[in-house]
Amino acid sequence: MRTETLRCREPFRRATPIPSRTPATSHHCADDDIVIGTCPTAMGMIGYAPRRSRYSAGKNAMKLNIENHLRQRLRDQPRLAGQDLRLPKIVLDPSKVKAVMINEVVPPDPNDDFYGNRSVSAYMESAIRLFRNAGIPITEIGDILKMGIYLTNAVKTPKTGYDIERQIIQQHASILEWELDLFPNLAVIALMGDVAKKSFNGIAKKKTGKNAIPAGSTYKLRAEEFHCGRIRILPSYIMTGKNLLIEKSKSTMVSDDIRRMKRLITGD
Repeated sequence: MRTETLRCREPFRRATPIPSRTPATSHHCADDDIVIGTCPTAMGMIGYAPRRSRYSAGKNAMKLNIENHLRQRLRDQPRLAGQDLRLPKIVLDPSKVKAVMINEVVPPDPNDDFYGNRSVSAYMESAIRLFRNAGIPITEIGDILKMGIYLTNAVKTPKTGYDIERQIIQQHASILEWELDLFPNLAVIALMGDVAKKSFNGIAKKKTGKNAIPAGSTYKLRAEEFHCGRIRILPSYIMTGKNLLIEKSKSTMVSDDIRRMKRLITGD
């Protein structure tokens, strides 16, 4: 197995989480790391009133509203801020995140996203199936978050055609970079598909001068080992969409990569 490590002097800046000042109205899961309910109003947090969210971190955690934080950063980016951006509606403790899975693009209906308001959204239906096939018995996004795994999308606006323009991927890579900056204990990044790979390569190239993942078929790249600084990078296939039901071999490989990701962050 060939191992490649990018010498990132500072792979990701560490953003300082801004604590929520208003307790969440919520109900608790089996442990207190994840609380499912209504996110705090927290008008004073960063001056932006969040919309309703179903997921928040434990009551004693240093909580960060991801959508609010990203919209604050977007105030200085009018070109991006003017787009119909769909940002993760979740409040969590960034220090608990050990792995990030980067999917391709947000769905046309925001309720179908990983953090959508449906009990089981279209994206979560795919994620649940893939995790269960990996031998990880989950029923909702809260189960994934409790493992220290955060799900997001590289492109924050829905597709307008079959392919996503390179310019859009490059623009939205800035938002993804801000998102990754939030997690001080990030150990693994799984790139779920070519769009995620292109987006992260843009981030890595800006920081290091070279791509994190070289050109080549994902099937072959999965057999190699890649790092960006201390962070392990796993190239994989897109984890949402109807093609997963047809291309069984890719679905199996995604589940294999989820199993590998879990092993890397838990040792199990």
